[in-house]
Amino acid sequence: MKATRHIFWLIVISLALSGCASTFLVSKDCYSAFLDSNDEKLVRMLCDTNDFRRIVDSSMLSENNRSGLYEAFCEKRSVEEVRKIYASLTAREQDDLKLSFEKQGYDINYKPVEATGAARIGGLRENLSCPAQGPGF
Repeated sequence: MKATRHIFWLIVISLALSGCASTFLVSKDCYSAFLDSNDEKLVRMLCDTNDFRRIVDSSMLSENNRSGLYEAFCEKRSVEEVRKIYASLTAREQDDLKLSFEKQGYDINYKPVEATGAARIGGLRENLSCPAQGPGF
């Protein structure tokens, strides 16, 4: 009986966690956020630079999905609509969208880390691309 209860809770937790990250992590210039977040810095990084327009336009998404995704993210800033459109894409379209991000210089599902203290002195992260950031970054 105890084992059954453990399995039940593992399934519940797995289902709950699977809904947490419904899109993917976007990273550039030592900053990362999920595409379906309503993060102001991500919006500035993608929309103010017009990168997101270039990303969706260079993807193989249908015109309806390209314009819908751009509008949902940059104009309406609707997390729910971004998730809904992304979830409606085929696996191939999702992969192509990620590839379009990479072609514009973004990393996908990678979070740059910083070295501080002993890790930096010890050279454990020789190829460090992000400097140590102070609190509040």
